[in-house]
Amino acid sequence: MPITFLVKKTPEPDPDPDPFIGTPISIASVRADESMTTYSESLERMICAYGERVATGVYELYYSRVNTDNDSLSAGSPVYNAWGVGRYHDCIIEPISGTLVIGWSSGDGLNIGRCGTHEFVGESYINSTTTTFNPTRRPSWVNIVHIPNTNKVAFVYVDSLSIGAPGPITIRIGEVVYENYFGDDQWYVKIIGSPVVVVNEGEYSFPSAIFDPDSNQLIIAYQNKDTNNVDCVTCQIDNDGVVTFGSPSVFATDAFDPDLSYDSIAQKIVLTYVNDDNWHGEVRVGTVDGTSIIDIGSPVVFCEDIYHLSSTFDPHSGRVVISYRDDDLSPSQTNIITGKVTGNSITFDSPISFDNACQSVSIAYDPKNKLVVTTYSIANPAYTVKAFSARFAA
Repeated sequence: MPITFLVKKTPEPDPDPDPFIGTPISIASVRADESMTTYSESLERMICAYGERVATGVYELYYSRVNTDNDSLSAGSPVYNAWGVGRYHDCIIEPISGTLVIGWSSGDGLNIGRCGTHEFVGESYINSTTTTFNPTRRPSWVNIVHIPNTNKVAFVYVDSLSIGAPGPITIRIGEVVYENYFGDDQWYVKIIGSPVVVVNEGEYSFPSAIFDPDSNQLIIAYQNKDTNNVDCVTCQIDNDGVVTFGSPSVFATDAFDPDLSYDSIAQKIVLTYVNDDNWHGEVRVGTVDGTSIIDIGSPVVFCEDIYHLSSTFDPHSGRVVISYRDDDLSPSQTNIITGKVTGNSITFDSPISFDNACQSVSIAYDPKNKLVVTTYSIANPAYTVKAFSARFAA
């Protein structure tokens, strides 16, 4: 008679799990003036990169894995990445290789822009590499964006004379390749081409970059220090890594600290920023049309006194989600808020306070568990890097 094998199947994820507001957990008990977070599909967990401040302007860069299973967070042990790091780093997972790519400004006397990869096997990483993407000056506000359906990443940054100083908005393209790297075959970032200056007719800072899959373009928002506006520019990157770009346009006036997200349902660009006149947290919604941003809606206020912010799009709830520090509260708190885009405007729900005032904040979406995860640093009651998760109703 035929033999029947009983196979235990892994339960399918709930297509519509219940809403959930989590409890913050500690990642590391250190002083960190910046933390960045990204999601790894291969690991099915979040990665948080943060800089531990060891002296004024000098940091040691670490990352930790944050498990998001079963609506509860847990953090892995910190992994050391680099010493002498300036602020304004970023991290992403390159999905083809599954490697973590971190970009940072080196503060170890070399004054260059560096990037590193970390390759994972199970709960451990087996290889790490370091290459240089900006060999002559110190970049500030480093953004890393993966170019879909390729092994390419774009480093978007301010090419600064000193860390945190304004300068031209610049792009450098890298490929995550498996090749010989100092005698061993492993994944590393192979820099291709030369730096491309996208905007260079004034002083600029605070770049934020995302990829718009519908127009197949890189979108960059930044503060124009000469006009005190947030401008936006579109960039196309071909198969050879050649960058072409459109003309900058004004997205918001009297504004700084822009953060971009893309509503893939409404197919809209969503700009979150700080109003420089009154420190309101505001959002404007626009549409990409060719190489221009058009049909920009009026500003919508979601916080009366804001400091630090980060946004993402949650396709499960169909909402933009923003984590931020609310200084209008006494004492200040770290909040999370959701907003629904309709046309060229957005309607916000009530905010939720989940911790003391943050010193930095970063938010990302976990598609497996349909969670948004915020990593952030606080100073009160003690210096700590933390993580918080929430799931919002569809």
